[in-house]
Amino acid sequence: MSVIARPDTPTVLQGAYACDVAPDADGGAFGAWAGSDWAEEALFGLRTSHPGGHWQFAPGHSERDFMARLGAGRFRVYAGTLAGDEFNPVQLTESPTAIQDPAVATFADQRLVTWGERLDQRFVVRAWTGAEAETVAPAPASLTRPTAAIDSDGQPWVAWQAFNGDTCVVVVSRRRRDGWTPPVVASDAGQSAWRPALRASVGQGVWLAWDAWTGHHFHVFARHIAADGTLGPVTQVSDVPLLAMDADLAVDADDTAWLAWEQSPPWGDDHRFNMTRQLVLAAVDPGGRTYWAQSPWTHGQAPIAIESFTYSLSPENIVPVSPRLIAGPDGVELFFQRFRSSHQKDFGWRLERIVYAGSSWSDPETVSPFEGMPDTRYGVAPLPDSRRLLAHNATKYIPMHTRQRMNAGLPRLRAGSAPVDRERIEILTVEPPPKADEPPLKVGFARYEGDRRPTPQARRDGRTITVGDQTYRLLWGDMHRHSHLSKCMSPNDGTPLQHFRWAVDHNRMDWWALTEHLEYLSYNEWRRVEETVAAFTSDGRFEPLFGFEWGNNPGHTNIFYRDQQLGEELRALTLMSPSLEDLMERWDARMPAGEVLAARHFQGHRQPDVFEGYRARWEPSMEIIQTRGDQRDWIETFLREGAKIGFLGASDHARHWHFAYCMTGVWATEPTREAIFDAIWQRRTVAASAKILLHTEVSGIPMGAEGKVSGDPQLRVVAESAQPLREIEVYRNGTLAHRESLDTPTLDWTWTDRGNPRSRNYYYVRVVAQPALPQSTPALAYASPIWVRAPEH
Repeated sequence: MSVIARPDTPTVLQGAYACDVAPDADGGAFGAWAGSDWAEEALFGLRTSHPGGHWQFAPGHSERDFMARLGAGRFRVYAGTLAGDEFNPVQLTESPTAIQDPAVATFADQRLVTWGERLDQRFVVRAWTGAEAETVAPAPASLTRPTAAIDSDGQPWVAWQAFNGDTCVVVVSRRRRDGWTPPVVASDAGQSAWRPALRASVGQGVWLAWDAWTGHHFHVFARHIAADGTLGPVTQVSDVPLLAMDADLAVDADDTAWLAWEQSPPWGDDHRFNMTRQLVLAAVDPGGRTYWAQSPWTHGQAPIAIESFTYSLSPENIVPVSPRLIAGPDGVELFFQRFRSSHQKDFGWRLERIVYAGSSWSDPETVSPFEGMPDTRYGVAPLPDSRRLLAHNATKYIPMHTRQRMNAGLPRLRAGSAPVDRERIEILTVEPPPKADEPPLKVGFARYEGDRRPTPQARRDGRTITVGDQTYRLLWGDMHRHSHLSKCMSPNDGTPLQHFRWAVDHNRMDWWALTEHLEYLSYNEWRRVEETVAAFTSDGRFEPLFGFEWGNNPGHTNIFYRDQQLGEELRALTLMSPSLEDLMERWDARMPAGEVLAARHFQGHRQPDVFEGYRARWEPSMEIIQTRGDQRDWIETFLREGAKIGFLGASDHARHWHFAYCMTGVWATEPTREAIFDAIWQRRTVAASAKILLHTEVSGIPMGAEGKVSGDPQLRVVAESAQPLREIEVYRNGTLAHRESLDTPTLDWTWTDRGNPRSRNYYYVRVVAQPALPQSTPALAYASPIWVRAPEH
C-alpha cells in the first residue's frame, strides 16, 4: 500500500491527542485537533521504573523547574486545512483543563467544529462555524465527546452524551439563524445511552446512532431526524445478546446508514472489559429495514482474526477496536485500531483497514506507519482524487518483555513501563481500495434465535442503618481500577469510558476510582483521566474519586484527593519522590490534613520492616481483598503493630484470579464525595466481593471506631445478602475467636466475648455467602475493625 506521511510533524500538532477530519470544498480536507503545550519530557532524563523509584531530572533541570511550571499548562483546539501544502491553523479555544475530543463536519464551503469544554466549573458543548466559538448549550449534566454534522440544507447539528447521575442520554441541537435550538433528548426513554455518532442524510436531516444499556446488554440503535428536528422511529440494529458498543456511522449514496461497532461477550465473569472483541458491520435503510454485511463468520462480523499472547499469568488477546467508516461506491471501508505486537508487552495500537465490497471482505492491512492509543478520536476522510486522508494520535513507546521472549531466552527489552513520548497527531494519505464490481451486499436481518437468558440486572443499593442519632447510607464503589492507560499489565483492561459504563450501568455503583499508574501516564493522559472523573461527577448521585496508583518503593499504593485543585501539585510531588516515606514527608509540608489519603495493597509491601513506614496521618485504610484473593494475613502485619486501619476491597486489573471483582462499601452520611472520603477516613468501610450489607458494633462502639466498654464486649452483626449467608467468623487480635455456620440471607446476630484476659482488643468480622453461580468462588465481606478497651479479668 502507498502511504504518504508528512516528513516532519508541524509544531502545532505536537502535544495533540485527538482529532477529526472531513473533506472540504477546496479539494482537500479540513480538520480539528486538541492538545496541550505541556512539554515536560525535556525536564527528565528518565521517566520509568528503576531502583531509585522516581523520575530522574535531565542535566540542568531540578525540582524547582518542575514546581515552577505547575498550573502553566494550557489545552487548545485548533482547526485548519490538512491536505496539500497549505497549513494555516486557527486557534478556536484555550483552557486550563483537558478538552474533550473535537468533531468536524463540512458541507460545500461550510465548516463546523464541536468539542466539550469546562467553563467556570461547568461542562458545556462548544462549536465553531467560521467566526467566534460559541456555546451550543450548557450540558443538561456532565457530557462526553460531542459529534457533528451539517445537513443538505446547510444546517449545523451537534449531538452529545449527557449524564444525569443515574443514566446517560444522547442529546441533539441544531443551529438556526437565531442560534442553537434547545437540546432535545434523542435516545430512547428508559435506556442509558452512550457514544453518539451523527452524519448528514443524503436527503434532508441527519442520521444518529448510539448504543444503550437495556438492562442486560448494550445494543446499537439508530434513527433519522428530519431537518426541522422531528425525531424518526428508533431502530435497534444489534440483536445478539452481547455487548454492542462504540458505533460509528457512514451514509452511502442511497441514504443507507452503515454502522460498525465493537462487540464483546457480557462482562462480569472475569471483569475484563476488552478480553475478546469483534467488529460488526450492519446497515439501516431509510425505511427502517436492517441488514447485516455478508460475513464468513456470523451476524455481520468483520473477519479480523484475534491473536493471543501471554505477558504474565494469563492469555492476552489482540482485538480490533475503535471503528471508523467510509461508505462509497467501491465498498464500505472499515478502519480500526489493533494492539501492535504479540511478541512484547507494549502499548502501541496500529491503524488498519478492511474493506467490504460486493459480498466479500479484503484482508486487513496496516495503513499507517505510526502507532498511538485507542481511547481518543481519529479521523478518516475521502479526498477528491479518491485517496483517503488519515489523522490520528501517535506516540513513541519502548516495548517491554513478555513471557514468550523470556522462555525463548531472548534479550530483555526493558525492565519497567514508562509514559509514552512524543504525543502528536500524524497526517497521511493512503490509496483508495480497488474499484468494486458491485455495491456492498446487504443481507436480510435474521433476528437472533438463540438463548436470551438475561444476566441479573444490578441495582443501586440505597440501604441504610441508624447508629445512635446518625443514619448512614451504604454506597458501593471500587477503589482500585485500571484502564489500558496504566500500561502495566495488558491491553485488555479497556478504556476509561468502559469503566464508567460498568460503574454507571452494568454494576450500578455509587462511586468509582480509576487509579491509573501515575508514573506511566503522560501529562495529557493524566489530565484526560481527571477530566473524565469530573465529567461523570453528579453531586449526590454518582461520585467518582480523584486518584492514581504509585508503584514505587516500597510497593504499590493508591493515592486519593478530595479536591481536583490539589491534583497537579500532588502529581509533581509523587513523581519526584524516591519512596512513600519521602512522599509523605512532602505532604506534611504541603498538603492539608485530611484532604489526601494513601491506601496500600499487598503488591510489594511485604518487607519485614514494612510497618516502620506506616503513617497514620495519611493512611486510614488498606486493601484486604482483591481479585487476586484474600490478604487478611498481610493486613495483620499492620494491625498487630497497632495500626488502626479500615478495610477496603478492590479489583485492581481486569482479570479473574480468585474473585471476579471486589469492591468497597462505605457507610456515608450522604451520597457526596466529601462524605465518602470522610467514611474512608473514619473506617466505616466494608470490603466485599459482592454487594453484601455488613455492619458491626461492639457494645455500642460502631465499626471503625475505638472506645471503652464496662463489661464483656458484646459484638452485634447486621448482614444481608442476595445469596444465602453460609458462615460468619469473628477475629480477635488477628486470631479466629468464633466461627458459626449460617443458612439465611439476613442476619442480626450477637456474640459475647467472655473471659478474655486482655483489656485491649480489636475485633472484626468476615461473612461468607453462597456463590451466585455454580462452581464459582463463594462471596465474602469483611467489616472494618473495632478497637475496644475492656476491664481486665
